[in-house]
Amino acid sequence: MTRVIAISGMMGSGKSSLAEQLAVLLPDAVVVCEDEFHTTVEQSVEDMKQWLERGADVGEFDLSRLGQFLERTCGPQSSMTTSSNQTSPQYVLLETQFGRLHPVLKPWIDWQCWIDLPTDLCVMRKVKQIATEMASGEMIRDPSQGLRWIAEFCESYVDLTHRLFAHQQTEVPKTSDVVLDGRSPVQELCSDLLESLPDHLR
Repeated sequence: MTRVIAISGMMGSGKSSLAEQLAVLLPDAVVVCEDEFHTTVEQSVEDMKQWLERGADVGEFDLSRLGQFLERTCGPQSSMTTSSNQTSPQYVLLETQFGRLHPVLKPWIDWQCWIDLPTDLCVMRKVKQIATEMASGEMIRDPSQGLRWIAEFCESYVDLTHRLFAHQQTEVPKTSDVVLDGRSPVQELCSDLLESLPDHLR
C-alpha cells in the first residue's frame, strides 16, 4: 500500500531538498510536487488579493489532477502497472504548500510535516536560487529574465506574498503531525522526520 508523506512549507523553506534527501533514504519512494499540477503563481496578484479577502479558502485552487493522480496511485484499487510492469511506489513524498488544508489532498495524506522557517530566510533563499541560476547560466539564458523575476517577486511580496506566508504559517502547522526547524541542515531534518514517523508508516 502506498503511503503519502506530505512535506509542507512556504516557498523557499526547503521542501524540495528535504523530499529529495528522503527519497534516497526511504525504500521505493517517489517525489511529487504540487506545483506541477497547480501553482498559485498562475494567479494574478489582484486575483490572489481577492482570494485573501474572501477568506483564503485553499479549496478554491484546482488540485483535481493531483487528486486523480493520488487516487490512481494510492487508492484501494490503485495500480500504476504499465507494459513495463511498474507498480505503485511504497511512498509518495508530496511537496505541498497547504497539505491537509486542501480538501482534495486531506483524504490521501497519511502523515504531514511543516518546515518552519522565518519568512525573511524563505525570501532570501528564493532570491539566492534565482541569482545562482543567473550566475551559472542554468535555466535562465538571458540574465535580464532573472532580474525581472527578482524585481517582480519583491514587488509582489510587498503587495501580497507576505500575507500569503502569514496565512500558511498560521493554518498549515495546525494540520501537521510534526513541525521541523527549517534552519537545521537537511540531513538533520531527515533524521528528525524519520524519527517522528509512526511505526505503521516505517
